[in-house]
Amino acid sequence: MDDVTYRLLDLNDQKMVEAYTEMLDEYMLDPMGGEKKAHNELEKQQLIEGLKGIHTSRCFFILFKDEYVGFSTCFVNFSTFKIKPYLYVHDIFIRNNFRKYGLGKLLLKHLISYAEENKYCKVTLEVRNDNNVAMNMYHNLGFRDCEPPMYFWTKYLSC
Repeated sequence: MDDVTYRLLDLNDQKMVEAYTEMLDEYMLDPMGGEKKAHNELEKQQLIEGLKGIHTSRCFFILFKDEYVGFSTCFVNFSTFKIKPYLYVHDIFIRNNFRKYGLGKLLLKHLISYAEENKYCKVTLEVRNDNNVAMNMYHNLGFRDCEPPMYFWTKYLSC
């Protein structure tokens, strides 16, 4: 698509920060985000400061005709088995009125290219087991369940 571009989030650019936090709120309230409320202004400030403190964070935008229509929050991790870094896709979101145009697939292809260009050994992500649309897209791009299959477990801490 000629009208599609990508940008890496500059956490010091207020316009980009506003686009990122606005879309993150949309994602949180989306059925696949599953949250009951979005971030308040203080939490948005804390989010940006937190991301600034994580030197491995990489947040990417996808733009259509210069409009921010989606994003992905990623983190560079390290594989002790492969002794190489890898890209973990934490969030990937396309605004509701821009879905069904293949923009999510384009964004994920961009992330894969970014990982290849940086000589990362893999790209990983998590997906809800009820998100069949996303799982189909990931499968079509070569993602597979781990062998043997693994579960994503969480222990929430009161901090």
